Amino acid sequence: MDKVKKHIAILCSRLDLPGGIERAIVNTANLFVQKEHQVTLVILDETKNSFYPLLPAVRVIQQALSFGITPEGNVISRKIKLLTDVLKLRNLLKDLKADLVIASEYPFA
Repeated sequence: MDKVKKHIAILCSRLDLPGGIERAIVNTANLFVQKEHQVTLVILDETKNSFYPLLPAVRVIQQALSFGITPEGNVISRKIKLLTDVLKLRNLLKDLKADLVIASEYPFA
């Protein structure tokens, strides 16, 4: 029986730091690719660099979204930024058509 291969999207804030969550995300993405799944990492920060090596089959999309978490602006402008960033992420995920979405941090869940 053939196994059905899934498209898996993993949301994370950044991968350019040598931390534990960054290593876990990269290892998970690489493992899914080795199991012949399609993997897309969606990095929601300014840079798409990874401290840990990613397999070439892992697709990386970088989309800088702050979800209104910024010292600039007032409460209303930050709420508007939150709403626009949520809609951008929603549209990005809709376009990806992933079978499974994994959020690595609570703001993305």
